[in-house]
Amino acid sequence: MAWEAATLTYSQCLGTTIGVATMVMMAVVMADSGMTVLLARGIADASGPVFPLVSPFIGLLGSFMSGSNTNSNVMFGLLQLETARALDIGGVTIASIQSIGASVGSPMAPAKVLVGAAVVGLAGSERQIFRLVIPYILLLVLLVGIEAIIIIELLPGLSR
Repeated sequence: MAWEAATLTYSQCLGTTIGVATMVMMAVVMADSGMTVLLARGIADASGPVFPLVSPFIGLLGSFMSGSNTNSNVMFGLLQLETARALDIGGVTIASIQSIGASVGSPMAPAKVLVGAAVVGLAGSERQIFRLVIPYILLLVLLVGIEAIIIIELLPGLSR
């Protein structure tokens, strides 16, 4: 009985473990090779003072791709911090905005919508669910970005 449980646990966890491990390896390779800094400087140059508005959407993108706030932070957290450093914006503020964007965007990750629809008996209705959910999530993430700009511009002492 214990052997069967261990075997089943191993088989269920193997795919997720490989996925998480490769994602972390990608983040480490990007950081150690200088790719993250190079991308951050490009984002800083392209976005300038509106970066705080863009920042939660980067978090949303990460959670949409991975289905997880934590994974989004692994993928894009350092990128956000390097961009903030290039723009002389407080890292804690931008890291918070990254995480908030990822948290708000996580419910619209395809993996979560598929599982949620299946659990409540709405399998096959994922398109309608996305149509309902996406506008609200995008609005919330936009509001987070606007709030970030207000905090950074009007309360610079709090964002350092």
